[in-house]
Amino acid sequence: MSHGTPGRVPVVLNKAEILDHLTELADELAGRNLSCRLVVVGGSYLALHDLRESTADVDSLTRLTKEVKSVVRQVGERQGLKASWLNDSAAMFSPAGLDLDHCEVVYEHSHLMVLCPPAQQIFLMKLLASRAPDHDDMIALWPRCGFVSAQAAVDAYYLAYPFEEHDPFLVDYVQQIAELAAVDLGVGAVVRAGTPVAQDRAVGGEDAHGLGLGTGQRLELRQQPRLGQGELTHPGVEIQHAARGTRVGRGIAFEDRDGMVVPV
Repeated sequence: MSHGTPGRVPVVLNKAEILDHLTELADELAGRNLSCRLVVVGGSYLALHDLRESTADVDSLTRLTKEVKSVVRQVGERQGLKASWLNDSAAMFSPAGLDLDHCEVVYEHSHLMVLCPPAQQIFLMKLLASRAPDHDDMIALWPRCGFVSAQAAVDAYYLAYPFEEHDPFLVDYVQQIAELAAVDLGVGAVVRAGTPVAQDRAVGGEDAHGLGLGTGQRLELRQQPRLGQGELTHPGVEIQHAARGTRVGRGIAFEDRDGMVVPV
């Protein structure tokens, strides 16, 4: 492994550099008979998932012990990194209900395990911060989140951060993020309406709006238990006032009040 130029502090870390530094950290921990588990969030999560080219540092929800911080500083000095290249500043913003059993392992060593929470949790943390860079990060994250609507995302946000004041514009803000994610991916919009869909019956979707579907997401996001089998195979749907963003042109899907999504 090549060492950084002494005295030079890199502005950003890319995926390969993050993994290299984590490996060096793990080796140093092993040499001191220390073990550590990190839960990585923020820009480092996006970089490790190829959703962003680089990040300024590695943020962990796990509190770092004094001994681990000492090893982090040692690796930083050797590689020309700032002392806080790995830090636990994000710990205070951990969302309520985060379950480590639902985290994925992105790096594993005998003395270091690195976990990442589900994309939904990273999105909610970004929504809490809502700094300028977080907007683009949320657009990149949205297709991986699996939220069926902007309202569902906002509901999850207030469950994760129950002491946050209600923001009447938050749903619209998240909706814009979803629509921009759909435009970036070139996928169709999901059009929400207030009337359940039935076979061979046109439905007007007053004030409908778009919601981006992400790569790999199924159109049938939920089953509709109250309708008979096959009833929604070929629905006739009339959409009114449903704006579609530019470059969103490969079809739309329709979501009724009960959460059923079908292609039209």
